[in-house]
Amino acid sequence: MILEALGYNPAKDFKLKYLGYNPSAGALQNGRIVGMNIPAGLPASAVTQAYAILGSEGMRILDFTERQLEAVNSEYAVWKRAILEPGTYPGQDKPVRTISQSNLLIVHEDVGEDQIYKIVKNMYDNLPFLRQVHRATEKMSVESALEGLSVPLHPGVQRYYREQGLSIPSHLLLK
Repeated sequence: MILEALGYNPAKDFKLKYLGYNPSAGALQNGRIVGMNIPAGLPASAVTQAYAILGSEGMRILDFTERQLEAVNSEYAVWKRAILEPGTYPGQDKPVRTISQSNLLIVHEDVGEDQIYKIVKNMYDNLPFLRQVHRATEKMSVESALEGLSVPLHPGVQRYYREQGLSIPSHLLLK
């Protein structure tokens, strides 16, 4: 989707390999591939592994311009600006202007409102604990919860966010 939005035809323009995260890092390190897509929370171990071996001279994370960000959001507005601060990865000494996507917790619509409300409330009530478990939760907040979302919110989530004072855009309401 990203490559097509940037004007590429992935099937024709690239010889794609479908590998896991660490196999991708290994293939990049031994020259079997020239790039990898690792959608993961920071820091992603596969990217850390590749940087540790190749260094900033042997690889780099691609920057995205504002125009490119607009292009990848043209069909589905799910991407947002992300800045990888220097030192996010070994040997990465400059900030990288890339893109990120929100993590989603997806449930079937039949799951009860009270159940989902309690799950979401517990997640936010326990953010200090979650931040000790994974760095990806460091930027997680109620205030930024609606950024990059493109699918309707479950009624239990809507209830919790409204209690927190959020105004939910119409495209995130179930019809």
